[in-house]
Amino acid sequence: WIPLLLLMAEALVRTSEGWGRKATSALVAVGAAAVAIQFLAGHLEMSYYALFALAFYSAVRLLVGLKSGVGLRGVVRAGLLLAAMVTLGILTAAAQLVPFVEVIGLNYRASGWSTYDQVISYAMPKWQLPVFALPDLFGNPTSHSYFDLVDWRWKSVAEQVIGGRQGGADVVFWGQKNYVEAAGYVGVLPLCLAAVALLARRSRYVLAFAALAVWSLLLVIGTPLYAVLFYLVPGIEQLHTPFRWIVPYTMSVASLAGLGADALARRHAVPDARAGARVSARLFGLALAATGAIGALALVASLAFPGPAVALSESVLRRVPAAGRAFTDGRMLYSYELPIFLAFFVALILSSVFILASSREYLQANGRSRRPLPALVLPGFAVALLVAELFHYGFGFNSYTDPRLLTAEPPSVRYLREQTDMLEIGGSDAIRVVSFGEEDVLKPVTSMLYGLYDARGYDTIIPRQYVDYWSLMEPPQGLPYSMIHKLVRMESLASPHLDALAVRYVLTTTDLSADAERLGLRLAVDGETKLYERTTALPRARLVSRATFVPDRATALERLRSPGYDPRSEVVLEADSSGAPSESTLLVPSDVTITSYRSEEVRVRVRAGAPAYLVLADSFFPGWEARVDGVETPVLRANANFRAVAVPAGESDVVFRYSPMSFKLGVYGTSVGGAIIVLLLAVALWRALAGGGGQESALRRISRNSVAPMGASLLNKAVDVGFAMLMLRILGPENAGKFTFAVVIVGYLDILTNFGLNALLMREVARDPDSRHRYLTGSLAIRLGLWTLATPLTLLLMLATAGSLNLSADTLTALALLCLALLFGNVSGALSSLFYALERMEYPAVMTVVSNLIRISLGAIVLLMGWGIVGLAGVSLIVNVVTALIFIALALRTFGRLELDLPSGLLKAMVVSSFPLMLNHLLATVFFKIDSVMLQAQFGATVLGYYGAAYKFIDGMLIIPSSVTFALFPMFARHAGSDRQALKSAFVMTVRILLMLSLPIAVLTTALADVGVLILGGAQYLPHSAIALKVLIWFLPFSFVNGVTQYVLIAVNRQRLITIGFVVATTFNIAANLYAIPRYSYVGAGVVTILSEIALMVPFYVLLRRDLGDLPLASLFARPALAGLGMAVFLLLAGEGALLLSAPVSLVVYACLLVLTQSIRAHELSQLLAWGRTRLRRAPATEPGPLV
Repeated sequence: WIPLLLLMAEALVRTSEGWGRKATSALVAVGAAAVAIQFLAGHLEMSYYALFALAFYSAVRLLVGLKSGVGLRGVVRAGLLLAAMVTLGILTAAAQLVPFVEVIGLNYRASGWSTYDQVISYAMPKWQLPVFALPDLFGNPTSHSYFDLVDWRWKSVAEQVIGGRQGGADVVFWGQKNYVEAAGYVGVLPLCLAAVALLARRSRYVLAFAALAVWSLLLVIGTPLYAVLFYLVPGIEQLHTPFRWIVPYTMSVASLAGLGADALARRHAVPDARAGARVSARLFGLALAATGAIGALALVASLAFPGPAVALSESVLRRVPAAGRAFTDGRMLYSYELPIFLAFFVALILSSVFILASSREYLQANGRSRRPLPALVLPGFAVALLVAELFHYGFGFNSYTDPRLLTAEPPSVRYLREQTDMLEIGGSDAIRVVSFGEEDVLKPVTSMLYGLYDARGYDTIIPRQYVDYWSLMEPPQGLPYSMIHKLVRMESLASPHLDALAVRYVLTTTDLSADAERLGLRLAVDGETKLYERTTALPRARLVSRATFVPDRATALERLRSPGYDPRSEVVLEADSSGAPSESTLLVPSDVTITSYRSEEVRVRVRAGAPAYLVLADSFFPGWEARVDGVETPVLRANANFRAVAVPAGESDVVFRYSPMSFKLGVYGTSVGGAIIVLLLAVALWRALAGGGGQESALRRISRNSVAPMGASLLNKAVDVGFAMLMLRILGPENAGKFTFAVVIVGYLDILTNFGLNALLMREVARDPDSRHRYLTGSLAIRLGLWTLATPLTLLLMLATAGSLNLSADTLTALALLCLALLFGNVSGALSSLFYALERMEYPAVMTVVSNLIRISLGAIVLLMGWGIVGLAGVSLIVNVVTALIFIALALRTFGRLELDLPSGLLKAMVVSSFPLMLNHLLATVFFKIDSVMLQAQFGATVLGYYGAAYKFIDGMLIIPSSVTFALFPMFARHAGSDRQALKSAFVMTVRILLMLSLPIAVLTTALADVGVLILGGAQYLPHSAIALKVLIWFLPFSFVNGVTQYVLIAVNRQRLITIGFVVATTFNIAANLYAIPRYSYVGAGVVTILSEIALMVPFYVLLRRDLGDLPLASLFARPALAGLGMAVFLLLAGEGALLLSAPVSLVVYACLLVLTQSIRAHELSQLLAWGRTRLRRAPATEPGPLV
């Protein structure tokens, strides 16, 4: 990502120099996304190098800008933009960074674990730097054979080392730093081109990249310069990898090579003052050719007379002891190294050919040569040479290993997998394994291939508490290399701390039969790799009745080291002893069963004869919560590493759930950052669409007025998804269900107070803009009057039915606050409709984004403070007040003074006209949301929480038809009064597009429902919310069609007759839900929702035919449905394991099937492409012909 980051930095600096200022928001957004993605990739060390390269380049570029006349103001502006880009990127990556900051502070390397001298010892030795030009000079771990240049035959390295000086190695390698870590080879040609750039210095960036390359190289070899970073930059002391500064070094060399190639590739005539640079490049090329030719000839000559070369090689072996590890004699050294040097000299010759040929092109450009080369010859030659170089050295690393080795199971592993408690928990004995002995057996992490639990691990970040606990048995092996990978002391196998860790099996190649009884071992599998069972191992979950309380972990470790400590009868807890269960011996047999075990949740069923502590032999970490029989209980750190909770006597259900505040804060930051990025891109897109002159066409108007609202809606939904991830996790299914119910009830009240006035005001003011004052006044008067009447009645009704509806006090409080917020929401709604009617959609679009960002910002705060659903409702009130005030200010600024004009009889006329609209909306919402009320009454808040989580996805999908219909409604209204055929064409085209959009959405949502719910709400909503989503999503195609049909009927003034359709559909919905919900719960509710949309479509179709004639609905559905079926079949054939890969491909399949089924017609494609080309050229748009 470094090149993209530098590109964005360059572009942002250039905006301060007068270039592309309108693209500033897009540049900041793309740059921030690049910063975020490289953080989210997970390797924070690489992110550090990337940001350093960005900072270094930006500083140099700003200094260049200051000297070039931009001025201090322009430099400051560019610097602020760059800082905003990086800050926004870091904010967007908060979901990764905030938890990382939490865990890095607990890393074993923190607090001075490593000294400066230790870190520097990992740097690359200076004498190994030649590998940057000769990568195999010190050997290659894939070199298992070589060609003997004296005997002229291939020889195996293993055969040569028998009795030799290698000690049995079967590869050639004698470098201090291993081959991979020292990989800084970019190719001979790039190195030569970088030199050309330094000679030419035609670009102001040459010195910047050269300085970065030198700086990085000095850090790679561990010069005192590294001390500046070690002592001044927080966290750097935890890195043991100075050699990884190779990353910015190679980037800098590659950039210099590009600048050198650019200097050579310019074919236009240049001033004579620049001829010196070309001559220098030509002389440099000749020098390369001469060096390469002399070196290659000398090496070839040695093949005829190898004696002196072999003697020289023997001398090298005597003077360089390290070479003796790789070569048995001088002949082997000579035979191995000659091809490496020969390849280097040949690469020099070929690189010189490219440089000299480029100089020839310069001469041709100045009239000194007659035969120019074809344009692609030189670039093609350079690419071929570079690929050949890199492939020559990297070829050996291409794996030829049989992939079946990954599925091969040694006898010991097979035995472990056959243990039922290793495959399915089903009990308390979820076992772990460990290896013993100097020889590595089943290296850490590889056990995951077989689904085995492992007490060892490989990770750069290992918690200090686990290192300290392991140290109770013996010093951890492999810690300098980021792993704990084996036990080496035999006494450790009998350690009570290993018992407490629930390690039941030991893998080893050592025969332990002589000490097996003393160590409590039983041989389970014999063979080359032996498997011993530890009979003293404790179960992973167990009850302990006696607790010792200590103030901190250091004191806990002291107690654990004491000779008399026994984990079977005592647990050491870091907590205050007040309120602890009294110590006792269990009077009756106890039983502990792990009923469910996932990485983020563990469920345990306990039967205790007396109050005790449940100890779970999993690591303690901030963010773990526990509930005992539904009551939140503190999770204590037990035995300096494990988790424990107090449980009462009798039977209890204990749930451990990982819900870290760091992740919640991170998700919140990521959602806000992502929203700002999308907003910046939306601003750039809006400027592009709003730009250009000429008469505005219908197509441009539709695009402008639909892109802003739809973009705002998409942005809001993206923000809502991030906020929902936080909200659903904090609230849980039950509280989420409570809030869903309150929102549904307020939604009904909103429909009543809205009274269909949004559509009425839009329709009438669109027809007669001069009527805006009286319709706005009438709309506000009716809304406020209805709110004053309806709100107290609603609250009284909820109080009266609280028992039958299972309503809690916090649900009623949240409902009251939401009702109060609705008062100010009505003011905003009326003004928003006015902006829509006058086709100023961008204002309400921006306001929805602003209000939503305020809502989620405050909402996250109240959730994190533990104020729950009442806090969320209070936030809605604050946001609605602020939004109403901003809307009033915008209306005054845009339309001037708003006059209160209320002619006699207007209120009555508005009520009569809008009542059918309100009734239709109310009936539509009843048949869409009444199932939520029924689920609450029948099954309670938890089931409604599952159903509501599924609806989060559905609500996101519904922005598509609502945005399209709101944008097109003014045009529908005009066509309804003047051109019914145009209205019919627009309706058919809109339905076709919405169907083509809805079907792939439904197919993909069905396929990815489980993944989507897991990401949105976590495992606590699975499988119920995923099942509900898979059913509910199929109402979408019918809902899309019904949505646009309703607005067309309103446009032709048939809102009274629309009521008939809603009465039919709502009656069916209520009757069907009364039957289905008690029997099938949320699944029945989802199926009824689909059938209700179909029931609504029938009367809508009948009504629309009266005004528009026959409509081809059957064919409109059939063709996209056939394409959607093909898409679904493709996903089924691809299988669940490949869904994340096959899902994007399935969209391509769907698009191809749309063309094959003629769902998209040729002339429509050509018109869309022509419009796109017009926009790219920014030419004035022309009115398109009919699309249907």
